[in-house]
Amino acid sequence: MITRGALPVLVLAGCAGCVPFPQHRYVPEAAGGRLVYSPCPINSHLPAGIEFAVSGVQVAANISRYDGRQYIEIRFDVPAGKVVRLQSGRVEFAWGPGRSKGESLIEKISPVDAPIINVYSADAETQKHMLPIREPMVGGTYEFEGKRPPFLWDRHFWLATYIDPAPAEDVRVTLPSFTVNCVDASLPEIVFRRELFIAIAVINC
Repeated sequence: MITRGALPVLVLAGCAGCVPFPQHRYVPEAAGGRLVYSPCPINSHLPAGIEFAVSGVQVAANISRYDGRQYIEIRFDVPAGKVVRLQSGRVEFAWGPGRSKGESLIEKISPVDAPIINVYSADAETQKHMLPIREPMVGGTYEFEGKRPPFLWDRHFWLATYIDPAPAEDVRVTLPSFTVNCVDASLPEIVFRRELFIAIAVINC
């Protein structure tokens, strides 16, 4: 079954000379969360995760794949004047009619992108940038690509851990609680619903 307005995408793909292919993605939903989509214009119909605003801090989460394995990824965007500290690194999962349960541990905090690669990398240069799970995530801003006038981004921190065993169905996720400036905070349970989409592979467009 083709979902989420795939027919217009197929027409566009045919005109542009790109190749459509089916792809399963997890569509997240949670109280107070905002669904976000792929920044790629031709795949803008694909869900890319969910975002929350918590005590002035933006938190995003999504399920993705790396090296054939599923993982949960969390990103904290921490502005100046805010300090975030995780209470633990434990992520809990539940799936299936009988609500099978599992859990996984986030090992480290990454101040650079692609955390599932960075966290599990044996490369010494990469590992020296990783932070312990209890390390405070101190906020700040930085200028993006030297643009004029300055385009300032909040400081980013990434966390990730594999989902083992990986469910081939909907999954409920409970992320670790944390503090913002020493005040307790948490995210609601996120339900990731597995759906089939048509993605576009760019080959000559």
